Amino acid sequence: EQVFIPSSQSYEVMKSELGQLMYVTESGAFYIMVDGNVYGIDLNSLDTKVLVEGLSDEAVAISESNRFLAWVDPSAVRGSDTIHMIDFVTEKVTDVTGSASDYVKPLGFMQEDFVYGVAKSADVVVDAAGNTLFPMYQVKIMDTSSEEHEILKTYEKPGYYVQNITISGYTIYLNRIQNNGTAYVDADQDMIMNREGDSLKVVDIATKNTDEKETQVLITLQDEAKKKTPKILTPKETILEQKREVSLKEEKDNNRYYVYVKGEVVLTTDSVSDAIIAANSQMGVVIGENQQYVWKRSRKTAQAAFNDIVVGEEDSGAGSIAQCVNAILEKEEINISVSALISQGETPKQILLNTLKDATVLDLTGCTVYEILYYVSNGYPVFAMTGSNDAVLVVGYDANNVVLYDPAVGQTYKRTTADADEMFFNAGNIFFTYQK
Repeated sequence: EQVFIPSSQSYEVMKSELGQLMYVTESGAFYIMVDGNVYGIDLNSLDTKVLVEGLSDEAVAISESNRFLAWVDPSAVRGSDTIHMIDFVTEKVTDVTGSASDYVKPLGFMQEDFVYGVAKSADVVVDAAGNTLFPMYQVKIMDTSSEEHEILKTYEKPGYYVQNITISGYTIYLNRIQNNGTAYVDADQDMIMNREGDSLKVVDIATKNTDEKETQVLITLQDEAKKKTPKILTPKETILEQKREVSLKEEKDNNRYYVYVKGEVVLTTDSVSDAIIAANSQMGVVIGENQQYVWKRSRKTAQAAFNDIVVGEEDSGAGSIAQCVNAILEKEEINISVSALISQGETPKQILLNTLKDATVLDLTGCTVYEILYYVSNGYPVFAMTGSNDAVLVVGYDANNVVLYDPAVGQTYKRTTADADEMFFNAGNIFFTYQK
């Protein structure tokens, strides 16, 4: 045992959290990320230091071997002109920058090659709901194996922006968006393939079916295997008299969400919408830090429209966004002028975060209308954008329809679920709600 780090978390959660980053160098330095903080531990002396603090999932990328970590400063998550990348073998930090008018964002690693996105700073905006839009017009792949950090490939397609990426093996899947004049909406997915990746394979795995042995798994080596007698190695036993425990401070600044599928944690994230999308696709559930259900696929077959949705006098003449937020607060018996706060620069989401002290505000942006109905089923209205400056509340549903409250007309009405899903999609699928 090199080091023991105590934790109060369950095994599944701890395995998911600590598995994000762990790296040991030949000189005996151990690096680990816990609760957004990156620690360096000397396995000989057990001296501990903090290398980076306050990281969030959206601002971090880790290489396949865990040797490289890339991040942006926590204070500049909405838009940064610099990415920091550390090589744990040397602890040398390299800065990756764009042009004077660009913001950059770490996206991931293809093996050890660093992938990052570039967006025009003028295109990075906070929408009316308070969400940051970061449409990337370029995706770059950078070589980390040399000091020159050569750019291996630059991806750019006029009229298209990259929202995020998924890396699988030697392929990068680009999830693209386009601006339809009102909002950014999903576009066809594109991909970048590493043709040289196949040459790096050590073995090929295939299957073969025969009547005698049925399905067989075959391993094909690129070179002929050398015939050697297997060696039996017996490890030495070492008795360590020094206490090997290192305590790291646990910080819970951000809510963490855990996706459970068949009893195992398959995703840990601080984005509840990412957790919901992953859980829905894998027939799982989302659990919060306090081991409470945050989202499930199961819900009531129908939910009658809430009869306590009203807009207070303070915002009776305001726009639909302010009125929708006001109606949510009135439901919780909170009477404030939302429009006055918006005029002072606060976003609707910030207002809910600052006023709903006994609840958790959930940003469901990116989910579908089918996924947000779980919250309506549990008695919580869902704020939904329908245009750049217009919003409604989802306040009920049945088998084929959703019930929407439109403050512009001051009443509820039904719309087919499919039509509502298309309307919200064209507005960018911007939703948020709360949960007690």
